[in-house]
Amino acid sequence: MCKIENGFAFSSNDYKSEGTPLIHISNIVNNSIDLTDCVYIQNNAEYRFVVNKGDLLIAMSGATTGKMGVYSFERTAFLNQRVGNIKILDGSLLSADYRNVYMQSKVDDILKFAYGGAQPNISASVIGDFDILLPPLEEQKRIVCTVNKVFTKLDTIMESL
Repeated sequence: MCKIENGFAFSSNDYKSEGTPLIHISNIVNNSIDLTDCVYIQNNAEYRFVVNKGDLLIAMSGATTGKMGVYSFERTAFLNQRVGNIKILDGSLLSADYRNVYMQSKVDDILKFAYGGAQPNISASVIGDFDILLPPLEEQKRIVCTVNKVFTKLDTIMESL
């Protein structure tokens, strides 16, 4: 259902103040991508390192291993090393919202396979080995709607504390 792509080890010599955004692990913030302090690349990287709107990115090493964020920008970006991109292969079978909710629910399971001491790492193959339970699209929509309602209520409760 999904393909996991690794980022590329772009040289810091290629970093510019404008061009195409380069997404590092530090740009994954609060389940989204924050481009505020990103660096840019002006060369043309291979297509497999391109990030498009709706892609789900995951930190694959460091203290924040497993954190995820959805890329919500119209402009394309490039994927830096140790950031994975969980791309949908067939959108007629799997909705992006369901993929996002489902994969977020599996973070603890994914982290069980992390290796390394102070700097935990996960591999693309570990993430790719997780089966996604695949109900029909209408059921996927209902599941996402229910999850979103629960989180909206939780946000309201947290704000009132």
